[in-house]
Amino acid sequence: MPSDPPNLSPYTAVAGVVPFPEAGQQALLEAFAKGYVRARLNYDRQLEQFNAPDRPVWVSEPHLPEPVDADTLQALFDYVSGASRKFTPMRRELRLYAWNMEPLGDWFAPPEVHLVQVVRIAHALGHLDLHANGARGAALWWKKSHDLDAYYRRSRGAFGLRELSAAAQTLPGVSPAALGEAWLKLNSGFHVFCDWDAEAIWPYFDEHLELLVSCFSGEMGPAINSHQGHQLLATAFRVLGMFPTLPEGVVPLMWEYALGEQKTMRAPAQQVLARVADKLPRVMASLHEGRQAIRAAAANWLGELGDPSAIPSLREAFLNEKQEVVKGTLIQALDRLGADVNEFLDRAALLQEARKGLKKKRPKGSEWLLLETLPELFWSDTGQRVEPEIVGWWVLQSVVRKNIAPGPLVQRYLQLCRPGDVARLARFLLASWIEEDTRTPPVSEVAEQAGREARALWTQPWAREQYASEQELYKSLFNEHSSHCVGSAIGQKGVLSLVAIGGDRECVRLIEQYLRKWFGQRLAQCKALLEVLAWIDDPVAIQALIAVSTRFRTKSLQKVAAGHVQSLAERRGWTLDELADRTLPDGGFTRQANDNGTPALTAARMVLDYGPRSFIVTLTDDLRLRIANSDGKALKNLPAAGKQDDPELVKMAKKSLSEARKTVRELTKRQTERFYEALCTQRTWSVADWLRDLRMHPIVGPLCTRLVWMAVRVTKDDEKAGESMEVVRVFRPLEDGSLTDHEDQPVELTPELKIGLAHTCSLPQELEQAWIEHLADYDVQPLFPQFNREAWSLTPEMLHATDVMTFQGHMLTTFRLRSKANRLNWTRGAVQDAGSFWWYAKPFPSLRLEARLEFTGSFVPEEDIPAALRSFYFVPLGEDAQPVAWDAAKLPLSRVPRVLLSEIFADVKSIAAEGTGFDPNWEQRGLW
Repeated sequence: MPSDPPNLSPYTAVAGVVPFPEAGQQALLEAFAKGYVRARLNYDRQLEQFNAPDRPVWVSEPHLPEPVDADTLQALFDYVSGASRKFTPMRRELRLYAWNMEPLGDWFAPPEVHLVQVVRIAHALGHLDLHANGARGAALWWKKSHDLDAYYRRSRGAFGLRELSAAAQTLPGVSPAALGEAWLKLNSGFHVFCDWDAEAIWPYFDEHLELLVSCFSGEMGPAINSHQGHQLLATAFRVLGMFPTLPEGVVPLMWEYALGEQKTMRAPAQQVLARVADKLPRVMASLHEGRQAIRAAAANWLGELGDPSAIPSLREAFLNEKQEVVKGTLIQALDRLGADVNEFLDRAALLQEARKGLKKKRPKGSEWLLLETLPELFWSDTGQRVEPEIVGWWVLQSVVRKNIAPGPLVQRYLQLCRPGDVARLARFLLASWIEEDTRTPPVSEVAEQAGREARALWTQPWAREQYASEQELYKSLFNEHSSHCVGSAIGQKGVLSLVAIGGDRECVRLIEQYLRKWFGQRLAQCKALLEVLAWIDDPVAIQALIAVSTRFRTKSLQKVAAGHVQSLAERRGWTLDELADRTLPDGGFTRQANDNGTPALTAARMVLDYGPRSFIVTLTDDLRLRIANSDGKALKNLPAAGKQDDPELVKMAKKSLSEARKTVRELTKRQTERFYEALCTQRTWSVADWLRDLRMHPIVGPLCTRLVWMAVRVTKDDEKAGESMEVVRVFRPLEDGSLTDHEDQPVELTPELKIGLAHTCSLPQELEQAWIEHLADYDVQPLFPQFNREAWSLTPEMLHATDVMTFQGHMLTTFRLRSKANRLNWTRGAVQDAGSFWWYAKPFPSLRLEARLEFTGSFVPEEDIPAALRSFYFVPLGEDAQPVAWDAAKLPLSRVPRVLLSEIFADVKSIAAEGTGFDPNWEQRGLW
């Protein structure tokens, strides 16, 4: 069992009067003076706009700012030193200037400035707010904590949350738990608060375990099942991972969650308990719990633990288990542990169970499922027919389950059947389900209703104006009523779980047709079919799901599809990038196979069939489509249908060609963007993945020849708590399939290496220049610049900074800024009050961050006005990789990959070059 962390010595904040250093007083005086100058400039500009004859109606008269007076400054210094217990600024200017002031300088450090003074300064300047929190005392909200973080770094970790909490408790109404609650909540969203070393965090929570417990119980709020609740739970689990040993006080709770019925709690609780020894007996004992959810959770955990000694217990549990869901989980666990699961698949017992089950009352609403018409299945090993009773029983069981996720036991049985037969069953069930769900009224009934309504409406003047005759009105009503669905199969959606197991590309086509036609009327059914796509084991299904998640017209279905894409990636153990790589559309093009069955690196092609004749479409190295007849004669386009040609095949061939052109065009653009993001983030691929998913791909493969790649050896770097990359070879793929270096020598890749994109930051200058010359010699047009980039690096003093200020004050106009930013794939930031915005954004979803370029602002709709650049920085993206709120916390620059920093620096430098350069009076010329 875990032992308690070592006892911690008590800590008390410094009390009484502590002199505030002269350097600090002078720095604040200068900051407030500068704030006043800036505010007065803004006032003059706003007053000019207010007095203009054509001022917009929303412009109000500005407030005349005032300098911070001497009495207020003295009161501030007395409060910070402790000579006064209270500080209330008499004018709003002090906190307004404080909010916009630059970070405090090196004087803001121990021992001259004490921690309690850090708290008082933040409180006095409005960076730290106190709010009433009922019986729990004051709640803390540290709105701007960059100076606190700087003080922590200058102290070299001499304090942590325990000491900061003691200092905060000197403020009125602040309880010992207030800082911990603020830390948990502020680190559970898009903000970052006191993101310090683990040694600075866990000692505080060791003394306040009740805060972590309140997160798990939901008492801290928000609700556990909400998005914010999930984030709060993740933060609480992260804190437990910081402890050197798991606190004894939370171990029982972790066991409760690890084997509980709350699915969102199981995995993180099991991860926390990974440090607990002798888990196996307790987990195996849970196989006999009364609640099936706990039995299933225990079986799944045993499979993940990977200890074969659990096989006898799992085998015994399976033989005694009655619930199919739990049986399926037990089968999966046994399979993962290497047990022979076929001994548990008793076909004779299954037949008896099916015959017994079919005698019971059928599920309500399933009468449309005609079991006697189900396609036949055959066992793969014996070739014998699967008894129809078994197939019918599987269908009815799936209806009762009402769950589209495949039942593990039925899935295992169907895997023992011939795949083609299972696919035929899936197509039949899907078509039957869609037919029932979209059933329309009988024609006679529709005709009677349309005729009755037409006769009644034709007496109305508006009807005679809109329709030429009563017959035309009748046809309109007939068509309208004919399209109304009178049935629904959503109550029997469980049958789709069998489609999820055996579905093929024809099933994908049927689902896509349904989504396109019924997306606006049958939302629940569309969501169910999206889940089916997430389970069908075919790249085409995944491509269809990704397409819905990114380009479908209905946002709610986009969101559902995106969730399934994420779940699918997690289920297969892939990242979202790997999922995207492995489901790249091929446009119908294929490569000829080598003798061993692998694709040959020859030109990809597609055969289009007209019936008596066919045509070959070849994809050239520059991704152009070359059409030829069977004799090899080049054609500009597909010919019109001849007398002997099959009209349907001709129609399909022309459609395939059109779709292929569209796929090549769209994939080239999208994959170029993905490669650029991979360059910036320094993503790497295994050699096998790179060859299979990228180099061998019929469309992406030619794109790879227009980039320079590097083979690297990745090693663990203990000093940096991460990984380091050693460049072994730099190469470019050639059109003939070989790999070459800059000296035209062949390159061989060994399996242990990783493949990434080369960049100025990763190569010596001589090698970089050699590759620049290589690309020029062979007239290669790179997809984007990789070399001759400025290898921008952080100076030691910038490691903890958040903003790059190099181009602050560089002037241009808002139209020039927008034009250049858009060309570099930056987009306008969120529009705020009165149509204002003041940044452009460039997201990098794979890193969950977004670069932002801040300037002096503009309004929508825009006018071409002077604008000055301020800085660029990075903020986190949400779980859905969407931009977060405007006030998201900025990330330290040290967390941003060097190549990404260099590329964003190059972008901003290029944008700045569109203007007139630095203007010392930039603050007077910008909007604000």
